[in-house]
Parts: sequence; C-alpha cells; structure tokens
Amino acid sequence: MIDNVILTVTDVNRYIKTLLDYDELLSNLKVEGEVSNYKRHSSGHLYFSIKDNKGKINCVMFRADTYSLDFEPKDGMKVIIEGNVSVFEKNGNYQLYVRSMKKKGIGRLYEEYNKLLEELKVKGYFDNNIKKPIPKFISRVAVVTSKTGAAVRDIISVIKRRNKNIEIIVCPVLVQGEGSGEDVAQMIYDINRLNLADVIITGRGGGSIEELWAFNERVVAQAVYDSKIPVVSAVGHETDFTICDFVADFRAPTPSVAGEIVSEPLDNIIFTIDEYQRKATNSLNNLIDSYKQRIENVINKPVIKRPNAYIENMEQYVDNLKDFIDLSFGNKISFNKQKLNSLEKLVKTLSVESVIDRGFAVVEKNDNIITSVSEASINDIIKIRMKDGKFISTINSIEGENNE
Repeated sequence: MIDNVILTVTDVNRYIKTLLDYDELLSNLKVEGEVSNYKRHSSGHLYFSIKDNKGKINCVMFRADTYSLDFEPKDGMKVIIEGNVSVFEKNGNYQLYVRSMKKKGIGRLYEEYNKLLEELKVKGYFDNNIKKPIPKFISRVAVVTSKTGAAVRDIISVIKRRNKNIEIIVCPVLVQGEGSGEDVAQMIYDINRLNLADVIITGRGGGSIEELWAFNERVVAQAVYDSKIPVVSAVGHETDFTICDFVADFRAPTPSVAGEIVSEPLDNIIFTIDEYQRKATNSLNNLIDSYKQRIENVINKPVIKRPNAYIENMEQYVDNLKDFIDLSFGNKISFNKQKLNSLEKLVKTLSVESVIDRGFAVVEKNDNIITSVSEASINDIIKIRMKDGKFISTINSIEGENNE
C-alpha cells in the first residue's frame, strides 16, 4: 500500500482508463444488445446505449467508424457491437467505444409497440374524424404526470405565464415502471367521471423506450380513446412518438408546447371579448336603426296618415270596376247577338226551303233526300218537292255518267 500519496481526480480516471485499455477481454470484445436513447450528433458521432433485461452500457461511435455502417440504428434494434471498453476521463464514466456494428433484429418492446400500433390503427383509434377539438377558452386544465418531474413544472410555468386565470389541477401518477400504465389510465377515467377539467394534458419528459413505455400500453391508449374530455399528449421530446400521441386529440412535441396549446394568452382573450362586445353593440344599434326606419315608413304611409282617403280611393276604385264590368258585359251581349243573327241568316240560306225558293227542287225517296242517281233504281217511286207542291213519279229510266 502506498502511503501519503494523494491523487487527483484526473489521476484516478487515467489510471482506471489504463487498466481498462490494457485488459485483454475489454480491449477487443463483441457485445449483443438492444439500442436505446440513440442520437446522431451534428458532429457525426453516434451516442446511444446498449442494453438487455438487466443492464445497460453507454456507447459512442465516432464518425470515422460510422462509414462502415450499412443501416441507420434505431431505438429497439438488436445489434452486435465490436469495440472496447474505456473511461471518458472528463466525467469518469466508462463506456463502450464502438468500431463496428451489425444489425440483428428488432427488440421485444419495439415488436410489442409495432403490433399494438397496427392493431389500433386498423380499429380506427387514430382517425382524425373522431378527434375532439381543443377548446379555445379554457378555465381548468388537468395535468396527468409525475408530480416531481420537469414536465409538470414546464406545463405550469407556461400556462401561468400566458394566462394566470386558468386553474391547473395536478393529478400525480407513476409515469415509469411497473403499474405506471394502469395508474395513468385510471387517472384519466377518474377525471372524466368527476368532470374535473375542460382539457387533459398527459405525458412526461424524454427518455428511452423503456422509460416512456407507460404511454405505449394498451390501457392508456384505451383510456385516452374513451375520454369525453379532449386529451393533449405531451410525451418526451419532439422526436419521441408513443401510441398515446397517436390516439390523443392533439399531440404536443413537448410538455411546454402542451401548456401553450391549452392556454390562450389573457391579452388575446380580453381583446377577443372586446371585439365580440363591439360587434354585438354595432349589431344591436344597426338592428334598432332598422326597426326605427321601418316604423317611420309605416307611420308615413298614406293609409296611416289619412285612413279616410284610402277608403275613398277604394270606393272610387270599386265604382270604376263596376262601370268596367257593366260595359264589358254589355259589349259581350251585343257581340253575341250579332253573332247569333249572322248564324241564323247562314242557317236560313243553307236550309232546304231556301234552296227550293231559289228555283231548285229536292228529290226524296222514302222520305229521304237523295243527291245522286246511284241512290235510285228503275221503278222506284220518288217525290220531287217544289216551292208550291210535290210531284210523285216512278222512275222509268236512269241516265248518268255511269249509264251512258
């Protein structure tokens, strides 16, 4: 044991790094696990964790080594990594420095995520036409999240800054670990049952897929879908997507944005109320002016100012109408008389008696007038009627165009 030697923190970290770097196993090893918390930095380096059911190791893959990748890593992906374990001296954390990485498959959680996502999509849980609108003017917000997390502080801070009159009810729940999904779902059902708020915000800060898993569970998706109160989902960071986001009536990329969505600024509300009041006053004044004008128009009508004049005019109109009817009726009678006389003269002109009076004779057979020789035969008895009598004769012969 070395006595009286005091080391600096840097000395300790460097010593541990040396031990790890020269360890035969740790300097060149292969590790199988599931990618989590994956991030590609603007520098081109990759930062993520690799984990299994019981543990997790932080990893870094520098840009020069990423050129060998033939895929883009994603959270939940199973991979096999080659590299070495060492210490990052600045903060004393050990991590796996990745030289190469191969894809092996999709992690168990992501398989469950994709399976439930597809099932709920087919059932119509994500359809836009069933999503409820977020009220513009809100008096009370229920926030379903951890009571100690940064998410609830961000939501409260944003809402109070924008509109101090909005009441915020914090409904604390577990947002991570066993039973957290059931806790979130039950709280959403309780808020609906008690009708506690105009809108519900549920969510938490960012994290790995395991840390966000409560909001990927079926019970939470069902509770959000069943909610009669609009639900805003605010889970994780902008790049995090959970099943709760898809089912919710509105997905906010962060808890802070969720606070903005449900809190119309107080100044805007006051301005809107003033505008509504101004429009209502103008509309009411215009309506009053319109009715005044209508009343004045009625009062100024002659029938109102001089009702007797109106009656007299109507009496004169009736007299004129009566004269017109009498005249029209008399003219109609005269016209019909003239027409009847003309018809009477025409009938007389065309009658048998008129024909006989003009020197013609009418031949009858069996008391019927015949007009053609074809209507008579030899020995027929005929009557020849003249204006002053009749001849009764027997036909001895017939002459005509067909008998010549």
